[in-house]
Amino acid sequence: MEEEKEKAKKLAEEKKLKEDEEKKKKENEAKKRRDELLVKKKDEEGKKKDVKEEPPKKLDDSKKDDDEKRKKEREEALKKRREAEEKAKAEADEAKAKMDELARKRKESAQKKIDDEQKRKQEEEEKRKKSLEEKKLAEQKANEEAEAARKKALEEQKEVDTGVKKFVLEDERTKDVKEDLPTQFEKLEKTKLQEIPAKQPKEEETKTPETKKEPMSLMKKKMEEEKEKAKKLAEEKKLKEDEEKKKKENEAKKRRDELLAKKKDDEGKKDVKEEPPKKLDDSKKDDDEKRKKEREEAIRKRREAEEKAKAEADEAKAKMDELARKRKERDELLAKKKDDEGKKDVKEEPPKKLDDSKKDDDEKRKKEREEAIRKRREAEEKAKAEADEAKAKMDELARKRKESAQKKIDDEQKRKQEEEEKRKKSLEEKKLAEQKANEEAEAARKKALEEQKEVDTGVKKFVLEDERTKDVKEDLPTQFEKLEKTKLEEIPAKQPKEEETKTPETKKEPMSLMKKKMEEEKEKAKKLAEEKKLKEDEEKKKKENEAKKRRDELLAKKKDEEGKKKDVKEEPPKKLDDSKKDDDEKRKKEREEALKKRREAEEKSKAEADEAKAKMDELARKRKESAQKKIDDEQKRKQEEEEKRKKSLEEKKLAEQKANEEAEAARKKALEEQKEVDTGVKKFVLEDERIKDVKEDLPTQFEKLEKTKLEEIPAKQPKEEETKTPETKKEPMSLMKKKMEEEKEKAKKLAEEKKLKEDEEKKKKEMKLRRGEMNYWLRRRMRKERRKT
Repeated sequence: MEEEKEKAKKLAEEKKLKEDEEKKKKENEAKKRRDELLVKKKDEEGKKKDVKEEPPKKLDDSKKDDDEKRKKEREEALKKRREAEEKAKAEADEAKAKMDELARKRKESAQKKIDDEQKRKQEEEEKRKKSLEEKKLAEQKANEEAEAARKKALEEQKEVDTGVKKFVLEDERTKDVKEDLPTQFEKLEKTKLQEIPAKQPKEEETKTPETKKEPMSLMKKKMEEEKEKAKKLAEEKKLKEDEEKKKKENEAKKRRDELLAKKKDDEGKKDVKEEPPKKLDDSKKDDDEKRKKEREEAIRKRREAEEKAKAEADEAKAKMDELARKRKERDELLAKKKDDEGKKDVKEEPPKKLDDSKKDDDEKRKKEREEAIRKRREAEEKAKAEADEAKAKMDELARKRKESAQKKIDDEQKRKQEEEEKRKKSLEEKKLAEQKANEEAEAARKKALEEQKEVDTGVKKFVLEDERTKDVKEDLPTQFEKLEKTKLEEIPAKQPKEEETKTPETKKEPMSLMKKKMEEEKEKAKKLAEEKKLKEDEEKKKKENEAKKRRDELLAKKKDEEGKKKDVKEEPPKKLDDSKKDDDEKRKKEREEALKKRREAEEKSKAEADEAKAKMDELARKRKESAQKKIDDEQKRKQEEEEKRKKSLEEKKLAEQKANEEAEAARKKALEEQKEVDTGVKKFVLEDERIKDVKEDLPTQFEKLEKTKLEEIPAKQPKEEETKTPETKKEPMSLMKKKMEEEKEKAKKLAEEKKLKEDEEKKKKEMKLRRGEMNYWLRRRMRKERRKT
């Protein structure tokens, strides 16, 4: 903003300097020409003196020479005037072409910016649609891969045919299904699509060294290794999918935050007033500053609270990630230990019979199951406790925010009520004071009327009539000023004035009451303007409060939905034989419900994004329409000014023609009077003066042409006779010359005053246009910068 203002100032200063230099050059040239003309005049005067000393020549010989000289001088003057007119026309055409070019460039740049904005919005919409399609495809692929892995595991299990192996594998399969499926689903509900840690392999607990030499141990190890490999592959796939989901969720959050920031900026822009600042009372300025400070403090506190909530959420997420990492490391360590122990057992001890080791294996399995169940419950209880603590903290924060917001609203309402009561009291007091003033004025008016009726003499009647006319003349301009100041408000009735009598008591000014009432009316207009402004501020605050409430409600709904997802009840695992079908049905129902909720949430977010986009498009359309309207109004105004200028030029030309015709008629009349003189001496004197007048007038006309640029070239003025004898000073042509000079001076003064007024009006209009254009482009740049930030 400041840089653009400085640039504009520099450009204006440079233009002024150039104009001043051009003016100085023209003045110097005019001075040179004037000096040359003066030198020529002196030479001619010296020649005339020499001619006077000599005997006079014949009239017939000198008349022809004088006529030829006059013709040549007139032709040169006309030629110069035409050249100056052509130059001025060319300069005006160039200036007009430059202004049209600037207007066209501005219009093109505005249209280009609008088109770029629309293209950017379309590209963003296409990217959003592509990302949604990619998400859906990735989910489908992950589901298909998980289904294929499950089928493959089932086929491998069916390949085992011996009775003992079947029993062992069936027992292990049931255990794995019981432990894996419910825990995975519970983790999915708790951590919101976070990493599902790998199932920890259990250490073998043997009582005797003899049982380590069984022939089934190798088979069991192989089976366990294959299962672990399958689990690791599934976990890696899940981890990749979870990372992708997290990235997509983060991108969605960023977009949502950007949309909210844009909405806030738009709401802040609405509060910016584009009208020029008016004069306010000292108290009103203080109130505005207080309101600004309160708004800034409220925005700062709200941002701090949001940052705290974000920091707490990030800490909770970091803790959950740390726990998952520790679990993974522990699983890897246990798997390494198990592999090492298995290798040692195979090398050291020979295999034993199957009958002795079967019972020991069953007992081992039972103990392992019990320990695994106990550890899992402890871990679940810990995670549940941590989740409850985090939820309690979030609820506490939300409650405190609501309380603080309600408290602010209550304080604001109280403050407004107090201000309203004060304003009403002040209005009542002002109304009482106005009533008293009106009553006093009415009493004074009645008294003045009674005194007027007593006056009957002719002289007093004349005085009263003169005062009445004066009052009317004084009132009319004041009414017009009120109309300009109060913007078409009520024009109050004209109050009668006090009589001005000769006594010292009645010598007070009759306009005193009118002045007082004028001041009171101005105060009323100010009060009305202040009341309107207060009402507008209240309406804007209401709209802001409603927008905040809606935002808070949306955030509360989102938190409730997240809490519902967390609060899914955990059920203990049932027996496989009795509850397998029930578990499968429950899982299916829960999956369907989770998918349904997720889809509903996606649809809601889509609807909100579409609404925000529609609002932005509507705002852009309105801005475009307003800009186009301003451009059209500007063009109409320029056309009207051009028409007015042409009319004024035509009127000037007509006036010049009339003046020239009148001057020509006066000149002819003077020549006819000259011809009546018959004596030889007078003929000689008049002819000598005529020659001198022609030579003196032509240079003065040329100087006027240079100074005023296409102004009126006045008709040749007859000069006073300059003779050495006092008898020749009483000739009848002197009075005619004086009158002609006075009339020409008056005409010149009037033309100069008209031109000055027109120039001042043009400059004011140009300044207003420039200011309006500067303000418009500055506002547009500010809006763009706010959107970017």
